[in-house]
Amino acid sequence: MSSSSPKLSILLSFFILGALACTGEVEPEPSAPDKPAMKAVQAPSVALAPPGKTKASSLASGPQFKGETYAGVKLTCCTNTRVNRVLDRALELHLALVAEKGVEGAMDALALAARDAEKEGALEPSSLASVVAIAQAAEGAHGGELSQQRQAMLQIGRQLELLIPAHAGGARDLAKAKDPATGDIWYQREGRARNPYGGSAAQFTK
Repeated sequence: MSSSSPKLSILLSFFILGALACTGEVEPEPSAPDKPAMKAVQAPSVALAPPGKTKASSLASGPQFKGETYAGVKLTCCTNTRVNRVLDRALELHLALVAEKGVEGAMDALALAARDAEKEGALEPSSLASVVAIAQAAEGAHGGELSQQRQAMLQIGRQLELLIPAHAGGARDLAKAKDPATGDIWYQREGRARNPYGGSAAQFTK
C-alpha cells in the first residue's frame, strides 16, 4: 500500500461523517415511560339558591308582616236596635259586593235601615251624623255602576268605624278588614277576609 492510502482513508471517513451530518438524521432518544393517567377530581356539588333567595342558614330572615286573625280583632255591636239593623244591612252589602251580585238591592236595604235609625231620638249627635252619612252614600249609589257602589261602600266603612265603638257590646260580632295595597277598610262577618273593592288581597286589622 502506498503512503497516500492512510490519508485517503481519513478523508473518506470525514466525507462520510459530513454526509451523515447534512441529512439531519439523528438517533432518536429513548422515549420516557408512560406516566399513570391522573384521575379527574370532581368538586363537591353545591345546591345553588334561586336568584333573589338565600338560605336561612346564611342570612337571618327579615321580619314578615302577618295580618290579624278574626278572633284577635273581632268587635261586638250593637246596643241600639235600629243601629243594629244598619250594621246587618252593611254586612250584607259587603257580601253582595264580594260576589258582585245583588248589590243594588243590598244598597237600597241599607239606605232604608239608615233612614230608620235617623228617626231614633236617643242617638248621640255623632251617631246620628254617621247614620245620615250612610244613608246618603247608599242612596247616591242607587242605579250606579259597580265602581260607584264600591266607592259608596268605602264611605260607609268610614262611618261604621265611628258608629260601632259608640254602640259596642251587642250580640253580633264582626271585624274590620282592609286592602293592604290601598288601606281601604270594610267590616265583615267571621270567615276569610274578602275584599269588596275588587282586589284579591285582604286582611283583618285593628
